[in-house]
Amino acid sequence: MRNWVMRHVQSARSLPWTHLHGLRNTPRLMAATVLACLLTVGFGATDVLAGTNGQELVVYVGTSIYSVRITGTNQNGTPTTQNYYTPNQANYDGGYWWKGVTYLASYTGSNENGTYKGTQSCTVPTSYAGTYYPCYGYGG
Repeated sequence: MRNWVMRHVQSARSLPWTHLHGLRNTPRLMAATVLACLLTVGFGATDVLAGTNGQELVVYVGTSIYSVRITGTNQNGTPTTQNYYTPNQANYDGGYWWKGVTYLASYTGSNENGTYKGTQSCTVPTSYAGTYYPCYGYGG
């Protein structure tokens, strides 16, 4: 067995990539690996915080609410209305950024159908430390 190992180790030493596996190059290899990981995390992350000019929302509603009409101001200062399907008690509204006073009109059916249950307001800050700012609709 020892002879087999020695033959293979000696033949592997003649390959051009073996300089990467030497102990003297371990710190350089580790540094390159750490750098590659940091670059991947830094540039590959796509789920970023909403930022400093409006926030994405997580809308909390009661179990009988299946749609919410969100009305407010977007990140550009433009009045905006969005009809939002709310199948869960916590609903993440990604891709829309809100700021200032925002209103949530709650309905028992999807697409603003069913019984209107009321409107709640939510003041969304322009800056927020998290990814989704919490707003509470009817029963949330």
